[in-house]
Formats: sequence, C-alpha cells, structure tokens
Amino acid sequence: MRTANNENIDTFVIFNTITGKRYGSTGWGGYKQWNTASSAKGALTRLKKQYLKTFEDDLEHTFTYITNCYESGKYTEETHGVNQYATQEGRDAHREEMKEYKSDWKVYQGLCDSEVVTYDYFYENEPVVERTNISGGNKYTERLNTPSFLSPSSDSFYR
Repeated sequence: MRTANNENIDTFVIFNTITGKRYGSTGWGGYKQWNTASSAKGALTRLKKQYLKTFEDDLEHTFTYITNCYESGKYTEETHGVNQYATQEGRDAHREEMKEYKSDWKVYQGLCDSEVVTYDYFYENEPVVERTNISGGNKYTERLNTPSFLSPSSDSFYR
C-alpha cells in the first residue's frame, strides 16, 4: 500500500508461522489486512474469543440437552447408562475428547499459535504447496492460502 506521496505503509496480517495459515477472512474468500499492528492484534484477540466461545457454547448445549433428557425421563440409567455429564469429571473428560473433533477448537489453537506480522513478511514466508488441476490433472504449485475461487484445484474456479 502506498500513500499519495508514494511512501510505503506496512499493512498487517494474522499469520501462523508454524502451519503457514493466514487468518482473518473477509467472508468473500479473501483475507483482511489491517493498517496498524494494534488493530490486527485486537482482531486476533476477538477471533480467539469468538472460536473459544463457540466451542464452549456447543459443549454446554450438549451437557444441558443430555441432563434434561435424564431429568425428563427420556433417558434412563437402565437404557443409556449413567449420565456422564452429571459430574464435573465427566464434563471435563468430554471436553478433552471433543478437542480432537471440533473444528472451532482447532481454529482456536491455530489462532493461539498465530502472530501479527507485516504483509511483506507473510508474503515472503507463506508456504507453497503442490496441487492438482481438476480440469486436466496437471500438478502445479500455488501459495497455501490461495482462495478456492482462484485455484484451479477447486471446482469453484471453473464456475
């Protein structure tokens, strides 16, 4: 990005240097850039809170639903066994088990490992991956965070 007098202005992105994943989707398949590091850090904090809250809310919904089923008599210990969510130990065990399966938790972990970097740093360090063109089957390389509508390896590229 350049100003009117042609000076370079750094923009900032959220980047996981371990996985090469970039965060901060615009909702249109692209990624957001911030003009200041502090605004990008604020966005990173909000994204972490959002994904952690979604994960926790989903678990709480499950706990409440199962507990209500036992209390209403829909589930009984004879047919479904003991309510594993009746104790804190059972809830904690389920929470740890769900960390492996829930995408919200995986995104949250990726965000925790992420940092705010300049766009130039991201551009120089973004991994390149090999993909297959679905139209011709040819192998080619592209940047890891290429949106699907810009990638010949995706069906949406040809629509």
